[in-house]
Amino acid sequence: MAAKAETAGAFASIPTRQSLVATGAMLQAFEMFCSDLDAIHANPAGLPDGVVCIESTPRQAPAEWTEDEDEETCPCGTCGRPTPQQAAARRRDRLESLGKAEGSGSAPSPPRAWSVMAQIVGGEPYHRPIRARITIASNYRSGEDGEDEGGVWPSIFFLDSISHLMVREGRVVPDIFDILGASTRRRLAKKGGAVSRLRVVLDMLVGILWDQPPIRLDDSAGAEVAWDRAVRSQRERNRAESEYQPITPSLFPKECSLDGTGVVNWSDVLVPELHHALGALKAGDQAPMRAMMTEELPQLVYSFPMFSHSFCETLLGEAEHYEGSGMHIQRPNSMNNYGLILNQVGMEHWMSMLQLVVAQPISNLIFPDEGEFLDSHHSFTVRYMAGEDLGLDMHTDDSDVTFNVCLGKPGFTAAGLTFCGVMAKQDHRVFKLKYAHQIGRCVMHLGRQRHGADDISDGCRVNLIMWNRSSAFRQRRAKQTHEYEAESAPPSEACLSFTHDIDYAEYKAVTSKIKGHMTRAWCPPAGKDHTSFASSAIDEDKERGASEA
Repeated sequence: MAAKAETAGAFASIPTRQSLVATGAMLQAFEMFCSDLDAIHANPAGLPDGVVCIESTPRQAPAEWTEDEDEETCPCGTCGRPTPQQAAARRRDRLESLGKAEGSGSAPSPPRAWSVMAQIVGGEPYHRPIRARITIASNYRSGEDGEDEGGVWPSIFFLDSISHLMVREGRVVPDIFDILGASTRRRLAKKGGAVSRLRVVLDMLVGILWDQPPIRLDDSAGAEVAWDRAVRSQRERNRAESEYQPITPSLFPKECSLDGTGVVNWSDVLVPELHHALGALKAGDQAPMRAMMTEELPQLVYSFPMFSHSFCETLLGEAEHYEGSGMHIQRPNSMNNYGLILNQVGMEHWMSMLQLVVAQPISNLIFPDEGEFLDSHHSFTVRYMAGEDLGLDMHTDDSDVTFNVCLGKPGFTAAGLTFCGVMAKQDHRVFKLKYAHQIGRCVMHLGRQRHGADDISDGCRVNLIMWNRSSAFRQRRAKQTHEYEAESAPPSEACLSFTHDIDYAEYKAVTSKIKGHMTRAWCPPAGKDHTSFASSAIDEDKERGASEA
């Protein structure tokens, strides 16, 4: 059954209706979207059984969440479905109430996209609730008259991991809506009443989440084999989650609420001052959160107390219990040989709530470009001790904002983090900071900050690492030009990477242990090492002298 759910995520504030007047196409799309949502909530019994809940009020969203980011304009101002006066009044009231937080000052930029969250359940092996983000742009049309021309389907993004042929990195392949849309609308129309585009989308989302494909696949292209492979992968993941018997079941919730609340008792997890600061931040007061932050490296690396020591022991104990259970273990990445991918052992929903409640608001405060719209994560543990991995070579993370929390164990020595510069900057390989881990404390930084784990001397260190990712930031950054700067000085020895740096052997000895890891070195790119920078500086001096003469 559909249910109203107001999500308290870190979305941008919503403009008033007056600020939307100049964007007729977007206003028209918004009104249609709201009308479709109202109809759904007025008759939830008419929804597919697989729609667990859907939000009632759209929220402003980044344009990057939509397939077509270019707004379509309406020259005549009357295209699309007319909106009755009463419905328009409801839209106006809703927008104005949501815009009260704007305050005075210059008018905000009109939104280019709107989204709502829903929970969808299909059949085996997709029978567990999946959070789906539904985003529309100015080209959305309800299509209740039965015609699909003149409008574009909403963009759908699954925020929970899924192995599915029609889902690529969380995004549902849009072609499926063009293929199935018309037939789905006709089938629903036979039941009576108007059928909106949103209603069709919800029905199709439930329909694709089964072990059988919703359309005939092209076997000659290997599509059937790919479908079966994805289904088997999802079943294997389900098996691991269902067969493991945890010692702390609360770490293994069966679903993630839309706003990350109501499932986890955060007062049992977080230190009191962070719990208080998050509440204040949600209410608009940044001061408590900023006060508890330590700026380890100005504007780049921060640390703060995060987990209580008792929770660190709980999470550490669960990780050790899983490793000793005999269940299949996939290691976190190509660099770490010890640790767990928590998303794959049944803890993804818990980690998603941690991202929603903790990582999202803090990332948005400290790194607003990268952290405003986090929508996926890779969460795992790593372990360092004698006889296993001692440390980790210099690297950058496949994340936009990284959270790294030390869980223990008490008594380890050394095993800190060495931070250097930001990828592609002049000081990329210049030493900046040596950070000492403390149990329960989180260090956060951009994924493109070069860093490495120092060798451990004694004991055992286990850390929880969350690679937070933002699809909006990544799409936006991919369209920008980013010049790789020539290095301004020779690299610091502490910042050299035997895995990535082609000039590693010029500064440090190559041992048999690391030689096999040097085959894919690429850094710095041709013409970007410090000698190139020096040559460029000399040339600039010559040109300057010639012009002055």
